[in-house]
Amino acid sequence: MDGKNLLFHFAKGGDVVAKVKRVGSQFILLAGSKLSPNYEFRGSGWMEVRKNASVSADGTLRKDIVCDSPSMAAALVAGGQRNGLKFWKNKDKKELKGL
Repeated sequence: MDGKNLLFHFAKGGDVVAKVKRVGSQFILLAGSKLSPNYEFRGSGWMEVRKNASVSADGTLRKDIVCDSPSMAAALVAGGQRNGLKFWKNKDKKELKGL
């Protein structure tokens, strides 16, 4: 996998919580990512995506999800709307916004 197109969300302790792969204009939220057990997407189609996602009891995503934006992928991980340009970072912890 091309590390240049792989982005991460880090926990406060520095552990990787979630991974997303950028493919063209899409962002693929990768299986193994942890999703928040609580979620609210006020008027968003993301609610259906989250409800239909294959997630284990501990919140681990079992199958990749194709997202139209980094913010959609971030919202699925965080459980609510997030700015994907700030949420996702490269391996050096630089925000997507600055890449």
